[in-house]
Amino acid sequence: MKSRAVVFFSRSGRTKAVAEGIARELEAHLEEIRLKKVKNRIPTPGMLMKQSKRGELPAIHDDFPDLGKCDEVILGGPTWGFSIAPPVLSFVERVNWSGKKVHIFVTEAIFGGQFALRYLRKVLEKKGAQIGKEKVFPTLLRSLKALQLHGREWAKALKE
Repeated sequence: MKSRAVVFFSRSGRTKAVAEGIARELEAHLEEIRLKKVKNRIPTPGMLMKQSKRGELPAIHDDFPDLGKCDEVILGGPTWGFSIAPPVLSFVERVNWSGKKVHIFVTEAIFGGQFALRYLRKVLEKKGAQIGKEKVFPTLLRSLKALQLHGREWAKALKE
């Protein structure tokens, strides 16, 4: 049996719902990327996007497990401004991806998911990751339960 971890960042809970569905179907460890507080508050998406445009990545907690023990990693996050949310990029910078098989997914409210997916793939490939399957999950007008089910459906393809 393969050892898998589902790692995600979620602000609204929609990406979390997808990740939970994937993890449940794969019986994988679920790990959330969490932002560190800045001046006693969690940074807003607008603050994070401005910081990202200056080439700065947000501070995240580094209490995630050692992914070196995992055969596969499923990594996901929301689309912000046609790109992947900056906390996901902070996580990517902290992990040794060399030779690691990674399936990636993004969530999008209306559009931009393909751009975010393409960018995340490019960043991971530069770090030496072997990209597996990819998926964009539209979230507009979908319930959290429906998003979990969509995640489970995609996870079935990852078992093959």
